[in-house]
Amino acid sequence: MFFAGWSCTVLFIPFASDKIGRRWIFLISIFFVGVGMVGLYLSNSVNLTISLMFFEGALTSGRTMVGYVYINEFLTPAWQVVLGTAFNFVDGTTYLWETFYFDFIN
Repeated sequence: MFFAGWSCTVLFIPFASDKIGRRWIFLISIFFVGVGMVGLYLSNSVNLTISLMFFEGALTSGRTMVGYVYINEFLTPAWQVVLGTAFNFVDGTTYLWETFYFDFIN
């Protein structure tokens, strides 16, 4: 379900960020991803978990694609590589921690 939501928005969110502005799309995506994550952690219903995963997937393009470009606009080329590595590392380890949480703790 995560990838179904992602594929719905990956076509128009990056283009909308070029027209509207990256800042607001990035901040709104981060806020709602945080709300969705808290909802996933507290969810005891399979249907709610599936719908929140779709919701998370729909907001991921605003968080990762737009956020990566937005943050790199403020850096010099030497620091863009460092930030890109750190950005992707933190994003990947977040998914790993969620997997361990739902497998062993929840």
